[in-house]
Formats: sequence, C-alpha cells, structure tokens
Amino acid sequence: MTNNKRVKEIDIIRGFALFGVLLVNLTMIDATLFSMEKIPFKTLSGMEYIAAWSIRLLAQGKFYTIFSFLFGLGFYYFLKKENSDMAMDRFKRRLYALLILGILHTFFIWHGDILHVYALAGFFLIKMKSKSDGELIRNMIVLFVFSTTVMTLGSQASGSQLTLTASEAMSAYQQDSYFEMVSYRIQNEVPIGLFNLIVVIPKVLVLFYAGYYVGRKGWFDQLDTQWNRIKLYWAVSGAFFALSLTVMLILAHSNNGFAFKGFIIFEELSTLFGSVFYMTTILLLMQTKVLKRLLMPLENLGKMALTNYLLQTIFWTTMINGHGLGYFGKIPYDAYFPIALGFIALQILLSNLWLSKFKQGPVEKLWRMFYRGTS
Repeated sequence: MTNNKRVKEIDIIRGFALFGVLLVNLTMIDATLFSMEKIPFKTLSGMEYIAAWSIRLLAQGKFYTIFSFLFGLGFYYFLKKENSDMAMDRFKRRLYALLILGILHTFFIWHGDILHVYALAGFFLIKMKSKSDGELIRNMIVLFVFSTTVMTLGSQASGSQLTLTASEAMSAYQQDSYFEMVSYRIQNEVPIGLFNLIVVIPKVLVLFYAGYYVGRKGWFDQLDTQWNRIKLYWAVSGAFFALSLTVMLILAHSNNGFAFKGFIIFEELSTLFGSVFYMTTILLLMQTKVLKRLLMPLENLGKMALTNYLLQTIFWTTMINGHGLGYFGKIPYDAYFPIALGFIALQILLSNLWLSKFKQGPVEKLWRMFYRGTS
C-alpha cells in the first residue's frame, strides 16, 4: 500500500469520526455537566425517545474512541516519518501546543474539550515507544479494567444534590453573560474535569496503545494483504457490539443499582467493539468503487479535523448557550442527527474549498509551526 493511499484511508475514517463526535457533542453542549442523564430518557416519547436511545447506543463514546486509536496510529507514523533524534522533542512540543490549546478551549469555549486529555495521555504514550508488543497488550488490559472498574464503582443514577447542582447549572447556561459563564465553568466544571482525568486518561491510553500497536504491525501499510483479518475483526466486533447493546437495553429498564452498574460495564465494552466495527466497516466499504466514491468527501474533512472540531464547538456553543443565541434546552433529540448531517456537509464544502488553496487547515498550520518551527 502506498503512503498516499494510507493517508487517504486514515483521513476518511477520521472524517467519519468527526461527524459522530459532532452528533454526540451537540447533545452534550445542549446539556450541562450535571444534568446529562446516566440512563435516559424517561421524559421523552415517540421519535425523540428513539433518537435519544439511538445516539446513546450507537454514537456516544464510539467516535472519540476512533480518534484516540488514530492518535496512537499517528504517533507510529510520526516516528516513522521523522526518524531522527529530534523526533521526540518535536512530538513533545506538539503535545505542549495541544495542551495549551485544550486548556484555552476548556476555559473559554466548552467543558467537554478532549484536546488536553490527548496531550496529557500523549506523554504516557511516549514512555511506551520502545516497549514490546506483549507489554503494550498487558497495559491495554490493565488500563481498561482499571478505568471501567472506577467508573462502575463511582457511578450513580441520580441524587438530590446532583439535581440541585443541575438546576444551578441550567440557570448559568441559560442566563449568564459570556464572562459569567466562563467564571462558572472555571469554578464548577473544571475541577470535575480534572478529577475525571483519573478515569479518562487510562481510557484514552487503551486506544493510544492499540493504535500504536497496529501501526507497528504494519497493517495499514499492507491493507491489500489484510482483508481476511479485517473481515474477521468486522464480524467479531459486530457480534459483540450487538450483544453489548442488547444487554444495555435490558439493564436500562431494570430499576436497581446493580443493573445500572452492569449498564456502565457493557457501555464501556460497546465503545471498544463499536469503534472497531465502524472502522472495519469503512475499510470494507472502500473496496466497492461506488461506495468509495461516496466516502471520498470525508477525506478533506479528516485532513482538517482539528480545525473542524474547534469550529464545531465554537459555533454550537454560541448558538445554544444563553450568552449566544439562546437555544439551550430547546432542541429536540430527533433534530440532532439532521443538524449534525447538515453542518458536516457544510464543513466538507469549506474543507474542500480551503484545501484547494492551502496545504493544510489553519489550526493545523499553526500547530505545525509551533512544534516544527516552520510552516
């Protein structure tokens, strides 16, 4: 497989994941950190109920997982491309730039930023650069068990204090000015985000290590020889993905704490199986000329993933929050999918237009200038 084809495959997967990230993030931007229901959606009915559960089961957690995998895969290709004593220094500068951007994004735009998490987890990824495949796999298993156990033990379905805090948050999101909202976020949401890093970083590292492992194995370099493996992973991941979703639906309708904790465990399993299923599905679809042509518009979207991600959060927090156009809490669940689809279509057009004139997205260019010192 040529390098151009490899980049094309990866960018298309990244572009697809960006759509899923937008879909999920819309539901999170249109809620507070304290009011997102752990098991939805008792107050909904009809198409809203179906849409809410569809997003929860088929999208939530699945697409940041794909991005995390691709980050680990990208680390492998970064080392392969740089191939110099300066590679690690450059990668560290890349992480510092991402960390600064993530902190600014968290403080001034949205509490759900993932960039700072990737940056912090990236420093742990560096330490695994020379580890054996066996050590990578053992670390993946240990980190997944640890993060899932902590999430399960610390989970709760509801609580009076949480309800009170959610009411205060709703008031801030609907009524506060921009700078009052920033102050509220720093005082109330950032501390929770920092505490959650205990769980989130291990979860992300599982996928970082998996991507790095796949890169070292050369599977994306030799896709033409990997179709039997890809079909096997597609079938196995699809079967376990479907099983996980079925168990989640059963447990979600059982009103007891034990069932809720089981729901959390199978939700974590579904993120892993679902992300593998989606990625292998795209790779298989690209073997058909007609379907490959339909997926190609995602390539430029994926090339500008960082720019497009920031554009999504800046635009939609402005649209939804009280300091912007004030649509907070007014968007029905069954509107999220068509909104996300329409916005992604617009971003595809803008990405194609930008890359017809420039080699990379604007944020990607600034990021590259920071860690390489050149344009």
